[in-house]
Amino acid sequence: MKDGRSPSPRSDLAARLTLAQAASEGNLDELLCPRCGEAAVSVWFTRRAESDYWTWFLCDRCDFEMRAQGDRPAHYSQERELSTRTAAEKERLTGT
Repeated sequence: MKDGRSPSPRSDLAARLTLAQAASEGNLDELLCPRCGEAAVSVWFTRRAESDYWTWFLCDRCDFEMRAQGDRPAHYSQERELSTRTAAEKERLTGT
C-alpha cells in the first residue's frame, strides 16, 4: 500500500475470495483491487493443458495480480485469454 502498511492477512484473504466469487458469477471487469482499492481488476485466463486452466486477476492501476488454478472456469472464453490481452496492449502501444 502507498502508506507503507499492508492489509491484515484476514482482510486480504477475504478480498481475494471476493474476487474469486465475482469471477465465478461472471463479473470479469472493474473488480475492487485488494491492494490499491480501485475498481480496476479484470479477469483473464491461460491454459497449461486440456483440463488445466489458470484464472488471472490483474489490476490496471497497481501491480496486484493473483492466480487460481483448476478446471475450465464457467465464464472462460478465448476472448479472455491472457495472450489476447497482451496482443491488444502491444497494438495499442505501437499504434499498429
